[in-house]
Amino acid sequence: MSKNEEEPCLCCGYKTNKKILMFKAADIFICESSCVFSKPKINTNSMYTPDYFKNFYENDNVEQSLVSKNLATLLKKYIQTGSILDYGCGVGTFLSDAQKNGFTENVGIDVSEYSISKAKKKTPECKFYTNDTLIGSKKFDCISFIDSLAHVHDINSTFSKVLNNNFNKEGIVLIRTPNINRYYIFYIRCLNYFLPRKYIDSLFFIPTRLFLFNSKSIVLFLKKHGLDIKEYHFESEHNKVSTKEIKKMHLKGFIKYFFWILIPSLINPKNSITIISKLKKL
Repeated sequence: MSKNEEEPCLCCGYKTNKKILMFKAADIFICESSCVFSKPKINTNSMYTPDYFKNFYENDNVEQSLVSKNLATLLKKYIQTGSILDYGCGVGTFLSDAQKNGFTENVGIDVSEYSISKAKKKTPECKFYTNDTLIGSKKFDCISFIDSLAHVHDINSTFSKVLNNNFNKEGIVLIRTPNINRYYIFYIRCLNYFLPRKYIDSLFFIPTRLFLFNSKSIVLFLKKHGLDIKEYHFESEHNKVSTKEIKKMHLKGFIKYFFWILIPSLINPKNSITIISKLKKL
């Protein structure tokens, strides 16, 4: 077994059993608990450009807006009011909805100065920073990672630091992250044999997404950090394409739809998971 194969999983701590794919920007590994993670060969923080956030958050994304409102409503089941630290806040959509639901003294953290500037305009009542050291030791009733945990470098040390320094021990941790099952991984590995790598990296969200969790590996990760799962939900976040749009597609567009949208939606239908957790009581 090679040196790389002996290294523990960066997420759950199990030994990595194989390197499954190699890209120009990152190598992809899978561990014994089926946690998929990458080791980037470039500085991924530099990829969070204005275009990145425009594509994902700013183009009147109705689905993202609905997800944010649903998460803010879910939070009310556990905390009626209080403070939130949203780690990887993007353009501040979730904190904006939470603010409307009665949560105050909220803070957002993101690596992108561009997204922070947009977040400040969206919700001026909240505070936003690009550096978490500016928060100090302030405690929050909710720590949230909304589609951001998979992007965090040094995930274990960062997560532990946030829990130890900024978490109200009676509060909750709210996480939403992609849910990637074994059939999806097998599918991409098969594509790897007859498609150029540049077409496959987008299916693995390479290189910005460092971890691809599934329902097993995210639970292992949270338990490793002393958290109990209180509630979880699976959702579908696949792009929706109408029959009318499909009929208008040229051959190249249909092939892309078939391999990038249709098949993934069939083999991995519930491709997102939301988890509410709390610290274990001693």
